[in-house]
Formats: sequence, C-alpha cells, structure tokens
Amino acid sequence: MEKGSSIRLSDYANINDVLKKLKDSNNIKVLAKNDELAEAQRNFLLNIEDDKLTHMLKNADFYKSNGKIQSPKEGTYSYLDKDRIVISVQVNHAIGDYGEFKLVN
Repeated sequence: MEKGSSIRLSDYANINDVLKKLKDSNNIKVLAKNDELAEAQRNFLLNIEDDKLTHMLKNADFYKSNGKIQSPKEGTYSYLDKDRIVISVQVNHAIGDYGEFKLVN
C-alpha cells in the first residue's frame, strides 16, 4: 500500500469504553473454535491488568513510523464486524495464539 492511511482503534472508539466492555464478560462474545477454548481465552483476557490492557488498546493496530507501516508491539488489533468492534489479542500458544473478542453491548 503506497497511499492511504491506517485507522487505529483509538481513531474510531473510546478506549475507556472498550476497556470497560472487555472487562465485563456479559459484553463480549469470544470468537473461538469451541467452548473450552473460548472460556480459556475469556479468562486470559479478564486476567490482564487494566493498565496493561489500556496500553494495548491505545496502541492497537498498524501504524506509520518514519514512512513505514509498523505492527503493534503488543500484537493487538481491531476491526469492525457488522458495526461491532472486534479486538484481537495475543494469547498463550496453548489457548490458540490469539483470541478475538467481539463487543456485543
């Protein structure tokens, strides 16, 4: 991609609102292959300290630095699925390498 701009989570959503929703398991749907994996990923997310998760969300998605597109250091990404925000977070290999959490409320 030579022209265009990257859009980050912080460009289209309030990070504090996203954090609050992610920390309430009633507000998220875990997009996993099975229920056991979904539960493990949900627990992983809920055990991330708020300060760390806030930092991850603020730095989510690709960004441009010195004219080059860079990946987020924490491996956190976001996208929209039918007007719902989905957050992708790196998790332990044993529980899938990454977890996707869709905000439903």
